[in-house]
Parts: sequence; structure tokens; C-alpha cells
Amino acid sequence: MSRNYDEFYWEKLDNAAKIYPSVTSKKSTNVYRVSVKLVEMVEPDLLQAALEKALEELPFFGVKLRKGFFWYYLERNFAKPMVSIDHRFPCASIDKFNANGFLFRLTYYNKMVNFDGFHVLTDGFGALYFIKTILLHYFKQKYPEQIKTDVLPEIEDASSREFASDSFLRHWRESEEVGKPYRPQAYRIKGVPLFNREIKVIHGIVSTKALLALAKKHNTTITIFLTAVLMYSIYKESFQYNMRKNRPIEISVPVNLRAYFDSSTLRNFFAVISTGMDFYQNRNIPFDEVLAFVKEDLKTKINREHLAAKIKYNVSAQQNIMLRAIPIPIKDLALKIIYKIGEKSLTSTLTNMGRITVPEELEPFIDRFLIHVWVNDVQQKKIGMCSYKDQMVISFTSGIEETSIEYRFFKILTDYGLGVTVSTNWQETGAFTAKKEDKG
Repeated sequence: MSRNYDEFYWEKLDNAAKIYPSVTSKKSTNVYRVSVKLVEMVEPDLLQAALEKALEELPFFGVKLRKGFFWYYLERNFAKPMVSIDHRFPCASIDKFNANGFLFRLTYYNKMVNFDGFHVLTDGFGALYFIKTILLHYFKQKYPEQIKTDVLPEIEDASSREFASDSFLRHWRESEEVGKPYRPQAYRIKGVPLFNREIKVIHGIVSTKALLALAKKHNTTITIFLTAVLMYSIYKESFQYNMRKNRPIEISVPVNLRAYFDSSTLRNFFAVISTGMDFYQNRNIPFDEVLAFVKEDLKTKINREHLAAKIKYNVSAQQNIMLRAIPIPIKDLALKIIYKIGEKSLTSTLTNMGRITVPEELEPFIDRFLIHVWVNDVQQKKIGMCSYKDQMVISFTSGIEETSIEYRFFKILTDYGLGVTVSTNWQETGAFTAKKEDKG
């Protein structure tokens, strides 16, 4: 069923989104950023018009969060979304008043276009589709004679109902009931907090082809290889100097479920897989052993059967009649406790959005994409990464001053022969050859 831009409607939150309204705070914003660097300076008026056009095509993004008696829900937002100049650090809280009630913020600065999205609205895949829709309308206005295409190729045959569907509910019966595995508290990275909870960002830009060749040489994927590099970097630059407690280094790896289950949804549809290693009993372990462990561990978890079991577990709790009848204030308190316990079982997160493509006509006007992931008091450093053409951008977000983990991470890549260009706030510093370049 197609929905008109001016039509009133409301939606339940999807399974993954239900927890975020209850646990979001200034300490943990649950806001991520998808950015695009254009070849030319951004024209704000064209960007504003493109945003409005994209919302007409994808009205699900034009919603606001409402609070009921038992659950939060999404309601059509008839306010006007406003494009603004970027003046805050990535992943900052989305103020409902400054954002006119919308659950996203679209900003620009020089050649950059930034989409900051609250995870209640959508995941990285949905955010990418939305911002690419905005770019399509932006360039159609700017270069009408050159841009002839009207649709994005990924899911062009999907309807508005499919875009807004909850794929968790669609697939939750595809597995047997499973119990939640025990996950002990994980090692936490310590450091000097940044002023006013700002986020430090350090980007490493490498050749996608070269990185893929390196991963294939080790008979693995880019995601698994870099997960092992992150784990080893935390061990070498943080854990081995703070081994008072026997806690594993646990890395969270979000997985796009659309790659394993039939779905065209633009709402959240992902699962979080984690891998952890006990370094307390394995001191002076070489990187090759860490990589071998991560490869074997994630091989058993990133597959359709295991992911279906995770969907089953998560949705089964949502379907519990007793839980559904609990008023929101009590749910909020319970979900905060559950969330804090879950967060303590993780050290860091690595999110790989994979290879990003756009219609061929748009390619000459886009330089690169990048992803930022929010941090909190428990996970002080995270990685968001994606590739466009032959540029893989690996973006560290950090809530602390120390940058030795980032240095070790990129040093490992250069030791394997990869060329790494480091930048902060898109001021490129050249090849990664000295520790001073990782200063934010």
C-alpha cells in the first residue's frame, strides 16, 4: 500500500528499535552518522529541496517518536525538515525541538553532507538508502541534463509497505527456541574523557582491493581480519598494562540480516554477533593466533541458522503477553538494567557497512562515504567502516584522549604492506608513517 506524503499514520517500533527510547541518554546517544564527501561544495538550497523530495518518496523517514501507555510508537510528522550547517561533533544527541521532531539530522559543511540518525528510525542500510535518495534528487537538480535515472537499483521494486515492514516479525519463526548464552563482563578501555562528551574521530583510508587481497591471503573476510586487528590492538596498547581483572576482550560485530533473509525493509534489521578472547591466560600471544581464533569463532556465528536463532530469542521476549502489559515507566527501568548488563559484556564494536554503490551517473560527483558510530562510558572506542570505489574508510570514534590503539591498528596494516592515509575532520595528513599523525 503506497502512502501519501500528507497522509496521517503511525507505526509500532521494530524489534531492534524498542530498547533505544528507554536507554538513550547524553552518555549514550544511540545516534550514528553516515557522511558523504562530494567533489564540489554543497549547495544548501538544492540539498533542502532534495531532502523534501526524498521524504515524499520515503514517508517512513518523516516520523516522530511518541510515548503511549505500554509502548513507544512512530507517528507521521507534518513539520518541515530543515537542512542546517554542521556545527556539532558526530553522533551528538538529536534534540527534538531543533530537529522539528524528526529522528534524524541532515547537515552540511563545505563538501560534506551528514546524516545523523537515531537508531529507533533505521539501521545503517536504511540510512544509506535514504541519503542516496537525497543525493539522487540533489544531483538531478544540479545536473538535469546529465542525471536521467529516477530510482536506486538496490530495492527499486519494493513498495512503501515493504520499506516500513518489520522483518523481525516476518522471520522470527524460522528457528527453534534458544536460551540466551552467558556472557561475562568484558575488559573496558580506560582513558582521559574528552570535554563535554565530545567524540574524537580518526580516519584511516586504504585501498579496498589491497585490503581484500590481504584478507584473502589469510583465507578470511575483511570484517573478520579487521576484528582481529582491533582485538589485538586493544590487547597490546591497553589490556596488557591493566591486567588486574581476568576479563575477555569482546568485540561486537553487527550483521545486516538482509544478506541472509529475504527483506526490503528500511527499518532496523540487524543482529549483533560478538567474539571474545581471554588474554589474561594467554599473555604474549601473537597476532596470527588471535586471527585464527576470531576466524573460527565468527564462522560458527555468522550464518543463517545462528542468526535465525538470535531473531527467535529477541522476538520471543517481545511477544510475551505479560511483558507487553507492563506500563512504560516500569519497562524503561527494566530495559535500562538489561541494557547496562549487556553493554558490560562488550569492549568495543566494529561495524562494516561494506561496499557502497550509487547509480553510475552519480559516481563522478561523489568522492567517498564514511560511517561514525556513537560511543559511551563502557565502549570508549568503536570502528565504523565502508568502501566506495577503491577507498575503504576506517573511522575510529573515541570518547577519550588516548590514541595509542588507533596507532597500533593502522601500524599493523602498514606492517602488512598497506598504504594508509590518516585524516581527522577531513584534513588529510598524508601516509601513516609516524605516531604523531594519529593526534586528533
